[in-house]
Amino acid sequence: MSRTSPRGQSARRRFEPARLLLGLSLLVLAPLYALRAVDGIAVPWWLLLGGLPVALLAAAVVALVTYAVRRPRVGEPAGD
Repeated sequence: MSRTSPRGQSARRRFEPARLLLGLSLLVLAPLYALRAVDGIAVPWWLLLGGLPVALLAAAVVALVTYAVRRPRVGEPAGD
C-alpha cells in the first residue's frame, strides 16, 4: 500500500543513519549469538556482552549528530 501526499505525490521517509547503523550492528551480533549457542564457533563472551551496549551508544551518537546537522538554524524558516 503506497502513501500519497495531498498533491498526489508519494510520501518519502527521511533517511535515518542511526537506524541503519543499529540494524547493521544487530545483524552482525545476532549470528554470533546463535553460533555461540550451538557451539559453532568460540566467540568470546565479553564481545557478545559488550556488543549490544556499544551498538546502542553508537546509534545514539549518530542520532544526536544527525539531529544537530538537520535542525533549523536561528533565523531560517522551519520546513522540510
